[in-house]
Amino acid sequence: MHKQGALLSREEQTKITRVLVKTAQMLAQCGA
Repeated sequence: MHKQGALLSREEQTKITRVLVKTAQMLAQCGA
């Protein structure tokens, strides 16, 4: 077990971040 404070690994955090960025860009294009 890794003694990391984060529940997600760096790879998982990167994937989630990319999804959030894409979602934010889509919402911005929709003018939301």
